[in-house]
Amino acid sequence: MNFGEAIEAMKNGKFVTRKGWNGKNMYLWYMPPATIKAEWCKEPHLKALADANGGEVECLGSIRMKTADNKVLTGWLASQTDMLSEDWEICEPSVGNIENKDDWNYKGFRYFHADVSPVSFEDGEVDGVDDDEDEPRIPCVDEDLRWRILIDMKDGKILNWKEGTTASVYYKVVDDGIYTLYDNDMNEKYSSEDYVPKIMAFDEDGFGYGDYMSLTIDEHGYIKGWPKKNIGWFIDDFVNG
Repeated sequence: MNFGEAIEAMKNGKFVTRKGWNGKNMYLWYMPPATIKAEWCKEPHLKALADANGGEVECLGSIRMKTADNKVLTGWLASQTDMLSEDWEICEPSVGNIENKDDWNYKGFRYFHADVSPVSFEDGEVDGVDDDEDEPRIPCVDEDLRWRILIDMKDGKILNWKEGTTASVYYKVVDDGIYTLYDNDMNEKYSSEDYVPKIMAFDEDGFGYGDYMSLTIDEHGYIKGWPKKNIGWFIDDFVNG
C-alpha cells in the first residue's frame, strides 16, 4: 500500500505499519475527532478547557503510534520516506499493547475481544442502510472479512470503532468465533472458540445464545443496552457456562 491508502485504512478503523521500519511492533492508528465532556476528563487542563467551553470541548482527530519501546505517541508526523514508501500494510497488533487508564475489573477481567466470521454482512445495517456483502462498510472488518471488536466491559465501548458510525448487527456466526477475556494490562486470561456467548447477543427482550450475534452500536462505539449492573453474571456465564 502507499501512504494515501494507509491513511484511508486507518480512517476505516485499521492498524497500519511499514515493512521498512526497523523497530519491532511499531504501528499506527487513527483517533477520530470527538466531543469530550468535562466530567470524562482526568487530565486537569483538558477538564478546565471543557469547563470554560460550557462543559465540553471538541477534540480533533489525530494519528497515534505505538512505538518500539511500548510507548504511545499522539500526533505522529510522517517523514518524507514514510510518505513516499509503498511498503505500508494493514496489521493486527497485539492487544496486549493497548493503553489502559484505570483499574476497573470484574474478577480480574476487563476487556472482551470477539473475532467472528459472519455468514452474511447484509444481515447488518450501517448508518441505517443494509450493509454490502462484498465490501462491508461496518468498522473493524479485516482483509479476511472477519469482524474483530475489542470491548471495554466497564461501559460497553468498542475501542477500535470508527467514530461517527452507527450499526445494528444480527450476524449468524454459529461456532466460528474466538472470544477472549483480558485483564487491565491486556494480558490474556481466558479464551474460547465456541458458539456465541450471551454477552454478545442481548436486547430489551432478553438475550440469546448460540448461532447469532446481536448488537446495536451508537456513533461513539458504545453498545446500546450494555448490562453494566449485571455484567458479572454475563462474564461468569461465559467462563463457567
